[in-house]
Amino acid sequence: MELELKGRHTNLGDDVRAYAAEKLGNIAKYNAAARRIEVVLDEDKRHGIRAEAIVHMGRGKPVVAHCDAPSAEAAIDRLHDLLERALRTKKEKVRDRKRGRHHPAAPADGFSGPMPSPGEEE
Repeated sequence: MELELKGRHTNLGDDVRAYAAEKLGNIAKYNAAARRIEVVLDEDKRHGIRAEAIVHMGRGKPVVAHCDAPSAEAAIDRLHDLLERALRTKKEKVRDRKRGRHHPAAPADGFSGPMPSPGEEE
């Protein structure tokens, strides 16, 4: 999987790039449809490091995560946790939809059982 790391208003050192590759390089194990990750680290005086990650999928909408952290490594850790949860959720939704586990809305009258025949009384 391709990892693209960008720094905005900051220089990203080799240690930060290596740490990002180590932490985010295996994010595809949570959802096999993940193809490419874009990570943007922006240094802000008020928030420390503001991070954004976009995971481009083979099909469908990309998965996006944002966070603020005091350091680049902390931001990458937080992004990993957010992306892991989002990718697992997306995978479970697709899996459940394929297995027919979606739950249709209940009828407006609230009755969800079989209709009694006209001769039967409750």
